[in-house]
Amino acid sequence: PNSPWLYALDLRPNARLATLDSVALGNPMAVVMRPQGDLLAVVANQPGEEITLIEWRNGRFGRVHRLNPFAHLTDKPRLTDLTWHPSGQY
Repeated sequence: PNSPWLYALDLRPNARLATLDSVALGNPMAVVMRPQGDLLAVVANQPGEEITLIEWRNGRFGRVHRLNPFAHLTDKPRLTDLTWHPSGQY
């Protein structure tokens, strides 16, 4: 469902299902964790928030960094997916 919220859930075996944290974003479409496990990249259908990087530490969301790589383009592409380079660089 469409929602401006991204939730982190505790899905460990034998753990009670629980929400660890949440953060408001502009309609997240895709979420991927960096191989190092410390940074999430989120694609959103929200002008000015096409790519959002969210720090992840100790089971909590940290600082949010919004990127708008297409601000200079007249015809802006619509992102639907994202992946990290195996090195963890973007």
